[in-house]
Amino acid sequence: MSGSFVQRGDVAVTDKWTRAAMVLYGGADLVLELPVCYALNAAPNFAAGGINTLNALGVVDTVAFGTECGDINELLRTARILEQETPEISNKIKAYMADGVSYPNALSRAYGDIIDTDILQLPNNILAIEYIRALIQSNSKIKPITI
Repeated sequence: MSGSFVQRGDVAVTDKWTRAAMVLYGGADLVLELPVCYALNAAPNFAAGGINTLNALGVVDTVAFGTECGDINELLRTARILEQETPEISNKIKAYMADGVSYPNALSRAYGDIIDTDILQLPNNILAIEYIRALIQSNSKIKPITI
């Protein structure tokens, strides 16, 4: 969980102790604070910080996250495709960005014929894909699920 500051640098609406208490009341066994250097970062680093922390614990077997699509197979497929980015796709992304297109939109355009672009436009899907990519990159045994 992010601490006093959340992903885009805003101050959390509720303090971290109250949020942690709510999570524990909801049934969690443990709440960890994501270090601020990850919590204030873009989705890939935010996700990597969380996954690396879970990997380091050595006792976590499942990670759950909310998504707009709710389809873990589609998220897994998308993450695997993004992990195999070709030079042609990289060049397309760079070209779109050079024309002033934001990274998420450049990514969607570059992969438009390969990936359902809706999955790349919604914030919870994007973060979920980055969690899965971090699992892949770290060769983690943690299983992802979505709600």
